[in-house]
Amino acid sequence: MKKRISIILLSIITVIVIIYLLEIFSVFEKTIPVDSFIYSYFFKIYATLQHNSIFIIPLSFGLFIIAWNVPKYRLFLFNMGFFFLVLGAACIYFINQMKQPIKTIHSPLHVYYSKTLGYEPTKNFIDHSIEYKDDTVIFDVKYSIDNDGLRKTPPMSFSDSANSIVFFGCSMTFGEGLNDNEVLPNVVQSILKNKFKIYNFAYTGYGTHQMLSAIENNRVDSIVKADPKFFIYVAIPDHIVRLMGYRNWDQSGPHYVLNPNTNEPERIGNFSDQFWRKIINIELLNRFRKLNIDTLDTKLFGAMVRKAKSSLHRKYPKSEFHVLLWHWNNPLGIKMEKELKKNNIATHLVTNIIPDFVEDGRNYCIHWPYETHPNYRFNQRVAKYIVNNIINKNNKEEIVDHFTNLNNWSVQSKHWACEMLKSQISITNSGLTLTLDANRHKGKEFKSGEIRSLDFFQFGNITLHLKVNNQPGTVATVYLTNKWGSQERKVEMQFLGNKRDTVLFSVNDNQKDNKQIAYIYPFRLTFNPAIEFHDYTFSWNKDSISWFIDKKLVYTENRIKIDDGLFVNINQWAVSSKNNNDLRKWMGNVDTLQLPSNIYVDYMHYKPL
Repeated sequence: MKKRISIILLSIITVIVIIYLLEIFSVFEKTIPVDSFIYSYFFKIYATLQHNSIFIIPLSFGLFIIAWNVPKYRLFLFNMGFFFLVLGAACIYFINQMKQPIKTIHSPLHVYYSKTLGYEPTKNFIDHSIEYKDDTVIFDVKYSIDNDGLRKTPPMSFSDSANSIVFFGCSMTFGEGLNDNEVLPNVVQSILKNKFKIYNFAYTGYGTHQMLSAIENNRVDSIVKADPKFFIYVAIPDHIVRLMGYRNWDQSGPHYVLNPNTNEPERIGNFSDQFWRKIINIELLNRFRKLNIDTLDTKLFGAMVRKAKSSLHRKYPKSEFHVLLWHWNNPLGIKMEKELKKNNIATHLVTNIIPDFVEDGRNYCIHWPYETHPNYRFNQRVAKYIVNNIINKNNKEEIVDHFTNLNNWSVQSKHWACEMLKSQISITNSGLTLTLDANRHKGKEFKSGEIRSLDFFQFGNITLHLKVNNQPGTVATVYLTNKWGSQERKVEMQFLGNKRDTVLFSVNDNQKDNKQIAYIYPFRLTFNPAIEFHDYTFSWNKDSISWFIDKKLVYTENRIKIDDGLFVNINQWAVSSKNNNDLRKWMGNVDTLQLPSNIYVDYMHYKPL
């Protein structure tokens, strides 16, 4: 009886171990049809074993049983069984401790094995995906996959001469947690009113290696029917981690290495060809692994993007290749940006497109802080940028904003000196008013308002028709900036309340060796800016920045050259009476009896060069 029980238990253990080993060697992926019941059933068994590491527990009990029946090796087998029992218990304990309270479910068989890409979404399929935390549904959406295995884009009729835009990327571009009409590429097609056919080659968990493999294996050529004019790759720092095979969901992904002789990326197979990768990528090790960015191959990343660009240009010589990089100002993102620029890749930083993303991420994520994939609002902003600054960059139109609403502006909430509030911003028949006043509530001594344009502008004239009635001790500022942070570049006009006859023009560049370079030029006005409206104009090109007042040139600065796109910002601020004495000497003291202090803006006019 004891032997029978031993045999039964050993059989169960053997089946479990075999299932795991078969997956390690990719036998399931390569021999069993993905649409079969067998594949689905055993894949679920394997997923349970791998993601919870519970296969170690029955293994330990099996060793105990064998030790009981094999006296010669009893001590050794008993110790091994005890070791695996402790290890298994530790796995289960630590993984359960570290698990996020988020669960995502998909339709069965929504992906299948692919030698070209590692895995692909099932063709001609609707994947119903639900994500929830506890009893709260975070999203409940359906991903429509077309006959080519791409996320569906809006249908359109097009001739052989029609043009197209091709997107590559991961879940950010595929549209994790969003319905079909909210996905970034589809929003671009909607804004362009179907003038371009869109192809979305992105999918959840993909990286640079899937993009390059799709290009090299003619997947793009076989699917894209309309002439591609733009290729847009949306990259995130984790793509470097993925192309090195460190993500357990992509254990069969295409494997590239850098040839030391040619400095070109070469595919040597799939990650699953090296069975040890399957072992090191079990869930427990992934959760404990701390990746050192110095060991991550940014050079390989840059070479792969360069090769993708050059391969596409050979096939489509009239096309453009652009990268949208989720920068986040982290060290790995900075290294990626440098590598892209070194390889002459047109790179657009998401932190520049949406400068307040880091500060106000909850407004741009599906469900902050649990689900941080971009939401529809985010995609609208980025899609508008793509259309205006990539697709239509050569035919920009003049823009006149009379401030009948704030649809083209975002309200800023953070400032080091004042409490910035939406209540201090008003729209009337006369345009925009920003008001600074004493703050009666706890916090900073003064409250005011600030707005920033949703779009950035590049190489042209920006004119603001405004009246500045700010009081002594306050500063009214109109400035252009690429973004916040250590690499900010800024062009300013500052009106000091204690010197109403003077306006300060300045340029700040924080990008050279992380040192700030600033030039300031005070200009004496011949009028009182508080009495009537006047035109104040920024004008810049690749060689210089100039300021005009009422269409008359007053100053030009050519020691700092700025080629970034710049956002328009308007604010008014003051510092606390307890603040820096030197700063207060420059600004003057605020007399609260003279408050409120106001800026009035009639319109803003942008004219591209």
